[in-house]
Amino acid sequence: MRPFQKADGSVNISSREYDIAYNTQIKKGQVVKIASGLVVLASATETGNILGVAAENHSGSADALNPRANGKKILVFDCPDAIFA
Repeated sequence: MRPFQKADGSVNISSREYDIAYNTQIKKGQVVKIASGLVVLASATETGNILGVAAENHSGSADALNPRANGKKILVFDCPDAIFA
């Protein structure tokens, strides 16, 4: 998924850094939630507590172009009225 617009028609969708385990693998566009204080993938049947959509890849291994890739942070689109395509 990728951000499209907000429900009011504007296109300014926020993203913030959240804590994640250094070895967790998440791909950009996957739906995520918070579990035990860390970002994890949300299951397809998740009915509550969705945090948002991953705004970047977090490979869980070193990446010279993205210092967060094997770190303890990930960017997440967390705007509650965002519409994704």
